Amino acid sequence: MGPAVVWLLPEHPTTHYGFMGELYALLTERLSARLACWSVSWNPKWPAGSAGYRMEIWNARGRHVGFWGPWSLRALARTLESLWQLEGFRPQVVQLSTLSWTRRLAQRWHRRFAAQVSSPFPQLGEPYTLLLPTTGIGPLQAVLPKHLTLFCSADSADEAAYTAELLALAGYSVRIVGYPRTATPLRSAAARFAGRIDLVLGLSVQEIELCAQATKALVQVGSEEGPMLQWGRPWFCHEAHPLASRATGTYADPADLPILIGSARWEAPTLEPEEFVERLVQVYTSTAKAS
Repeated sequence: MGPAVVWLLPEHPTTHYGFMGELYALLTERLSARLACWSVSWNPKWPAGSAGYRMEIWNARGRHVGFWGPWSLRALARTLESLWQLEGFRPQVVQLSTLSWTRRLAQRWHRRFAAQVSSPFPQLGEPYTLLLPTTGIGPLQAVLPKHLTLFCSADSADEAAYTAELLALAGYSVRIVGYPRTATPLRSAAARFAGRIDLVLGLSVQEIELCAQATKALVQVGSEEGPMLQWGRPWFCHEAHPLASRATGTYADPADLPILIGSARWEAPTLEPEEFVERLVQVYTSTAKAS
């Protein structure tokens, strides 16, 4: 049995709508099958003027607590700690996310419980350096060589539409997936390049994974961290992306993408969810022993 872990999530279905929330929920629930794991999310902006939380129980060791509304961090922490006391849980490792509030909670629990703090993107060892595994469904069709999957982040509809049009002009077929807040620029691009640009927004995590596995490459548009996945496909993003150093290739101008993608020969090794969780447990165990 591994150490007790608290995973401070950037989002989760209890508090956010979006692709990454679904992925974190899948991962932390799987992780709880191997060790005591509590995940925590917080959306301070929704709903306005109301504060509350919901607790999900996965199994004997796994819990998620989703907070919403204008909590103070002190009150949020005390609420969690009272739940931990009731269930006899004591954190040994705190997994950060990229959000600033998670660092303040991690510092508190490092002082109070001597919990070790893990970086937002735990390293599983080369070549497995990315954050999240596949969902485990596996490829169901052959790779289509001139087809691409373009993942559009929430605020990147205009950039995604422009990028998709450039790729279509270069002879690629582009399937746009993701959760943009507005779809109008994407609909316009799909109408101008009917048969070359396919717009399929709002898919589940598993459906987006299938799209990516069936195409030559994945293009990430926008600055959000997701989807950094072991899908077995090369992926490309802008050079300013937070995890650009882990991409197959980066671009400064979307016009560079056709040549960049055309020269790509790399395929990422894939990790099944069970193997990923096993490696993550090893990381957390070594982290806890360092305390």
